[in-house]
Amino acid sequence: MNEPPRILVVAATAGELATPNGWLTLQCGIGPVDAAVATAAAIAQHRPAAILHVGIAGARRDAGLTPGALVIGSEARYCDLDVPESWAPRTIAPSRELLAAVRQVLPEAPTLAIGTSARVGGTTGCDVEAMEGFGVLRAAQRAGVPAIEIRAISNEIEESDRANWHFDTALAVITAVTPALVAAMQGSRAVVRELTFGYSPCPNDTFAFHALTHGLVEAPFRIRPVLLDIEELNRRAHDGEFDLTKLSVGAFAAVGARYRLLRSGAALGKGVGPLVVAREATSLAQAVRGRLAIPGRETTAYRLLRLAAPALGEVIEMRYDRILRAVETGEVDAGLIIHESRFTYQEHGLQQVIDLGDWWERETSLPVPLAGICARADLDDETARAVERAIRASVQYAFDHPEASRDYVRAHAQEMSDAVCDQHIALYVNAFSLDVGDDGLAAINRLVSAD
Repeated sequence: MNEPPRILVVAATAGELATPNGWLTLQCGIGPVDAAVATAAAIAQHRPAAILHVGIAGARRDAGLTPGALVIGSEARYCDLDVPESWAPRTIAPSRELLAAVRQVLPEAPTLAIGTSARVGGTTGCDVEAMEGFGVLRAAQRAGVPAIEIRAISNEIEESDRANWHFDTALAVITAVTPALVAAMQGSRAVVRELTFGYSPCPNDTFAFHALTHGLVEAPFRIRPVLLDIEELNRRAHDGEFDLTKLSVGAFAAVGARYRLLRSGAALGKGVGPLVVAREATSLAQAVRGRLAIPGRETTAYRLLRLAAPALGEVIEMRYDRILRAVETGEVDAGLIIHESRFTYQEHGLQQVIDLGDWWERETSLPVPLAGICARADLDDETARAVERAIRASVQYAFDHPEASRDYVRAHAQEMSDAVCDQHIALYVNAFSLDVGDDGLAAINRLVSAD
């Protein structure tokens, strides 16, 4: 089973913190500055899914809030500095999802603005005052972590004699309700992380990743799939557009600073290499001397071709599924083909010039490293490991339930027959897709470092 999303419970003092039960806690200290600094450090260290800020607070006498009453923060309002909104935010509101989650636990609690000031006592203009809320929520906001503030009333703001404050009552209430609040937040849509995943519409990818993108395997995040041609994925990787992306091994060197390779989901193997085709049987040197169509300069196919035939003629980039037709009609003299085209080129009356996979295997005794799944480098190690596990589970699910993805594969197969789809899947989805292994890593490193 997956672990629930990690909630960081933040309070100014130890007395405001309930005994943790699988969640993180932070005693942030008193006042907005200490609260902001401590929260920012805890976020960097623990990367929580969301933050629950709890504690005691004062309320105006005419607000009708008695000691022990609970208040949900509709916003944290910073009141110490009178500065323009353009300089710095004055208010921070929680997400609607978090508000909805805590309201399920506290349906009778009012939802009010909570004023933050280093000097409480009727100075904020709010009906509820405390000292840390804005600092905590601001640190969370800057880190992109959803957060919400819940307070238990301990005193009237107008009452200056602390002997008349009801600390014990407020502390007992806030610590008692914290576990239920954490549980509600763990189930909230706001804390279920979404990762973008770019992969191709080819049958091997839709087959392998169907279970992951359709919720058939467990993962501590949602996946938002984006299906694009492999060269388009290669290009977008330069900007780090997707959290997860399929990349040609030929593109690794150019984007290595932005992405790191995962061990699962890769496309490697024996007999899986790209082909050079032409209208007539000819030598490789002759075929590539004229106009040559390629599926992209960052594809593994093109990198292999440049290793096998350094002297190329005019290179023309086009989408991979247009290349066979371009060769057939004479628009180009030869084509470098990938994906399902290796199964259908003969239907276009074309001849194989070279199988670059066979060439690579003869030269290196290694599998052909076509593509891998990469995680953006700024994803934390725990998330990257979770992604690897989820992708591996998705591939295994595909092996165990091959018919489950049939409709999904068909929907993206660009008019391929089921027979061609099955050939495609059988060729490109294999043991290396579960784990690249030592041979796979050696092959990737060899190709990336080859000139």
